[in-house]
Amino acid sequence: MRHLPLAVLLLAALLVVSSTGGLSATSADRQIGYAVVPDEHAYLGIDVVDHSLAPGLHRERTLVDLENGFGAHLSDVHVSIRGDSPRSPVLRGYDAPHHLAAGSDGAVTAAIRCDAGNDSAATEIWTVTIVASGPSVTTELSRPVRITCERGPPADAGQSASAAPQGT
Repeated sequence: MRHLPLAVLLLAALLVVSSTGGLSATSADRQIGYAVVPDEHAYLGIDVVDHSLAPGLHRERTLVDLENGFGAHLSDVHVSIRGDSPRSPVLRGYDAPHHLAAGSDGAVTAAIRCDAGNDSAATEIWTVTIVASGPSVTTELSRPVRITCERGPPADAGQSASAAPQGT
């Protein structure tokens, strides 16, 4: 009987320790699925447009087409273009949508300068990065766009006479 108070005290201590340091686990019988889909079927669909251009200034050339597949308005769309070097082809400005309504589409367009005088065609890979967000959703993606300036006579003035894009 001398050990009964010690056993009760030990049992009480064990109950206190085990109740505060216990682990619990929950499991649910749910299946999840995911799939990799082509860009045109993604939440933010992107169709890349590569270009092969004659010497001259080419305005409003589409670099990527965007399609909002989120089902919600994307209120902030930010675009950047990297990879342009000082040699031909040269990015002279670009324009992009600032928002996309649910299910709508838009294009990132650019003014591109190809200089004559190259002994051979010049090619650059530009990276177009899009960051888009709306209520409870944000996405960021980058895609390469190939721009080639061909040798030859300058482009017809009527072919490139449209207004210059406003973005830079």
